[in-house]
Amino acid sequence: MDALTPAATVPAEKEWPSRLHANYALTILIIAFAFSFLDRVILSMLMVPIQQELHFTDVELALLHGFAFVIFYAIAGLPLGKLADSVSRKHLIACGIFVWSMCTAACALARGFFSLFMARVGVGIGEAALSPSAFSMLTDYFPPERRARAVATYQLGVTIGAGLAYILGGLVIAFAQSGEVLGVPLLGDLSAWRVTFLLVGLPGILVAVLALPMREPRRREAVKPENAEKGALLYWLRHNWRTMSYYALGFAAINVSFNALIAWGPTWLTRVHGLEATQIGFVLGMAMLFAGGTGQLLGARRSDKLLARGRVTAVVDTGMICAVVLAPLSAAMIVPILGLAVIMIGAILFFACAAIGQAPSLIGQIAPNGLRGQVSAIFLFGLNLIGTGVGPFAVAVLTEHVFVDPMMVGVSMTVTSMVGAIAGAILLWVGKGAVKRSAEDLAMAVKE
Repeated sequence: MDALTPAATVPAEKEWPSRLHANYALTILIIAFAFSFLDRVILSMLMVPIQQELHFTDVELALLHGFAFVIFYAIAGLPLGKLADSVSRKHLIACGIFVWSMCTAACALARGFFSLFMARVGVGIGEAALSPSAFSMLTDYFPPERRARAVATYQLGVTIGAGLAYILGGLVIAFAQSGEVLGVPLLGDLSAWRVTFLLVGLPGILVAVLALPMREPRRREAVKPENAEKGALLYWLRHNWRTMSYYALGFAAINVSFNALIAWGPTWLTRVHGLEATQIGFVLGMAMLFAGGTGQLLGARRSDKLLARGRVTAVVDTGMICAVVLAPLSAAMIVPILGLAVIMIGAILFFACAAIGQAPSLIGQIAPNGLRGQVSAIFLFGLNLIGTGVGPFAVAVLTEHVFVDPMMVGVSMTVTSMVGAIAGAILLWVGKGAVKRSAEDLAMAVKE
């Protein structure tokens, strides 16, 4: 309790925002997150037609898919998370949506590597404004016993966006192979992949406008620091570094399993099982939408029920159990029977999304208001840098430099996914005690 003292100046009002206002905000945030993930993932399904038209090398494609987005998304998230703790979160979200939507549309006009790279950088920076502000707002819209479900419902945007990206991408590739072009007013004839970037980018401008009527909720569960120095993020981290380390790294390791499949699933299904682009889009898209979405909701429901019964480590416990189940399921990519492999892929997405979907809700239990945007940004930094960066890269290294056989991509995915799941389970198990202490400290320090 030396890190925090009760806030004597927090307003006495205890009423939570109305369900109407809370549900409107949640709906807009889901739509925004769906668009962000659609804009983020669509490139992975458009690599073939882009490479054919612009003659990019594999290295250049990897830089566009990974470095251009992930690094700038992760780095920009830190200052934007700090802004989320001090300025209007809805305005920050609306600005971010506008920026990434315009940059996604700008991808359609790329004439070479540099222009497409810079557009992807803009997408990453714009999207970095969303989740820290969204997580902070959701903790102020929904009481603790409903937060995991609210956060997981928001994160349905991942499954909706990625699912649509797979399905749409498969159709675009099929159209691109026909050699036809589409006439676009003011822009002339454009290839299918360019039109796709316009179609998924420009509607985001309307979402940005719809974000403005959201009500900025009162910041709750704030604490008054003993002095200005102790109120800083670094002070909080000094007293909660074990919690933050195990929490962020544990779920980031689980995210390695998820992203190994997301990034390399289409390639694996093409090389090993010989599926066409439209078939791949349908298989992965449906699995993401239904298995992943169901997992997110049920995982969050379990955590909320356990938290309501007094188990403060509910979020970590759910993640740990899912990670344990994910380890053997990782063998899906070496199963020779396609039907069985697809069923196991659905199970992987179910348990990975059940773990990761509810994970950010823990921030409301361990971090006081005024720091939640920054803590969210740190969590997302690890989740994306390790999960999105290390996972797909590890698969490539194993395939090219260890197995030295492109047909071994499924084995590389299995090894990467299994290691990530096991590491995640161990880290969350070791960190349970620290998480419990941090949650109890905050509960004692907060006085509404």
